[in-house]
Amino acid sequence: MKKSQIILILFLLFILDIISKFFILNRLPPGGVYLFDGVGFELHKNYGMAFGISIYNILIIPISTIIIIFLLVALQEALRLKKYNLSFFIGLIVIGAISNLMNRIFYGYVIDFISIYFFPVFNFSDLYIVIGIIFCFLFLNKKPLDKNTKGLISH
Repeated sequence: MKKSQIILILFLLFILDIISKFFILNRLPPGGVYLFDGVGFELHKNYGMAFGISIYNILIIPISTIIIIFLLVALQEALRLKKYNLSFFIGLIVIGAISNLMNRIFYGYVIDFISIYFFPVFNFSDLYIVIGIIFCFLFLNKKPLDKNTKGLISH
């Protein structure tokens, strides 16, 4: 993936998240819409952190801002080193964090709306953050193959 492709894809995903939250906040019928039992869309105003952890916005906003700044520095470094896959996954975390931070600043809560059975209600930003963290972890923990194994896995 090229740098320009990463930026375009991240921009489009960010717009998708913003539009979906606007639509849910302004157009979703009271009580939500369910595709089938246990799976649907319903508005939840998340005043806490991930998984319903309760914490005040006065703490979340500066902590989120510091994390975003750290991630932007990491993103810039990954781009400089031309580690484009890593850049994309860091970018996913950044756009998710920025979108949720914008919600907190403008509304005082995060707009969550995707409801799946027993999972806490979430949004696209949350999904971006989780996917980004998982793949960053996998990417950063990937061990290079030993030159002597010729591609075979050694025990």
